[in-house]
Amino acid sequence: MDLAEQLKFKSAVLFEMVAMDCDSGWVMQLHLGPLRDTNTKMLKLIGPNTGFDSIGDFAQALPNAKFLDRLNIANKLPKTILYNINPRDNALFATMIANFQDGSVPGKMQFGSGWCF
Repeated sequence: MDLAEQLKFKSAVLFEMVAMDCDSGWVMQLHLGPLRDTNTKMLKLIGPNTGFDSIGDFAQALPNAKFLDRLNIANKLPKTILYNINPRDNALFATMIANFQDGSVPGKMQFGSGWCF
């Protein structure tokens, strides 16, 4: 399976999981932007996701807008909290959250702070 096929598969699985969350009335939380496990020595010593992360320099606008829009079109966009680690993207996330407020629930889309803050 090439990279494009892997991304399509991951996207499809994520969409279906979020649709099930929406049907269950659950809140979706997306923590976006970290570059995980940058210290290989510590990764091998104590394992993954143990605090050796950095701000990632990833494109956030287009892929997240398309994902949220796809959920919204299918009426499967649940209450959502977006967590962002890169302050460069704060205005982007704030405006994106505003784009998907639909009045169905107060604060349906929220801008959160990651646990580390």
